[in-house]
Amino acid sequence: MQIKTNTKCLNILDELGYLPITSKVDEILYDSVEKAFKIIGKVAYNALLDRACSIHGLSERELLTNYDLFEKSLYDIFGKVSFILLRALKKEILIHAVIMNSRLTVSDISNPSTTIDDILEHIREVEVFEFVRKILSHEHILFLYENKKSNDNILSEFFIISGNDNAPKGLLSVIPADNLNLISSNVLYDELGLRVQNKHEALEKLSDWMVNLHSSNKSDFATRIAFEDGTWWLRNGLADDYIRFEESLGKHIQNNLSILCGYDISSFNELYIEAIIASHIYVILGEPMIIYKASK
Repeated sequence: MQIKTNTKCLNILDELGYLPITSKVDEILYDSVEKAFKIIGKVAYNALLDRACSIHGLSERELLTNYDLFEKSLYDIFGKVSFILLRALKKEILIHAVIMNSRLTVSDISNPSTTIDDILEHIREVEVFEFVRKILSHEHILFLYENKKSNDNILSEFFIISGNDNAPKGLLSVIPADNLNLISSNVLYDELGLRVQNKHEALEKLSDWMVNLHSSNKSDFATRIAFEDGTWWLRNGLADDYIRFEESLGKHIQNNLSILCGYDISSFNELYIEAIIASHIYVILGEPMIIYKASK
């Protein structure tokens, strides 16, 4: 299910002109391969790359920044002996992961079952978390997730207070938040529905809450607002209202605030997902974590 859903989202991102932003993972993998494969000598290394590139019709950089293809090429050419080279490569990549302060534990690092893919995924997470923490004002971001824990982690990073940042922070969530110490205001989806006689007024109440929260911002920092799961609106018969609301915000928020919208794609809805994606300047795809930016 996850692979199929991710593929559909990737196709939509491609059709809408969203491109992955440059990732440190590409450079780390490229540099680590060069260092690790010195053990076979420059001539053998160049011959290996030439053969692997010709097999897949890729340039050297394209091959060395696509780990799955590179590993497959290695086993096709060297067979079981490849594990010696991959062990050296894993060591080089681990050095980068530790320097980047990834969330790899000591047991992860020492565990032989921890794969290079696992390490690269940790590095991607660090990169995305940093991006979310440092997101600039006026940005409208979408996080497409299937794993609730991933969404919880992204939300926590979004609300981390940095330095003298005392701007208001608001969360619209399904259940009360655990990290209330980081949040100025926490409103529940069901509360919005209960406060109105006509359910179609719920998004007006959401707008009122956002305006009131933002008007309390007396700092130089941007107000931060996050919506935990946009599929709540779809489940409660408010899909069209929700789409209009997202479109009204636009890719760039006019006021001095940033908005992070979570969307659980395990309940994928092809009818609405394209319009939801198109309303955001950045889209983060959950597994593996990759950041996409609208090209227009």
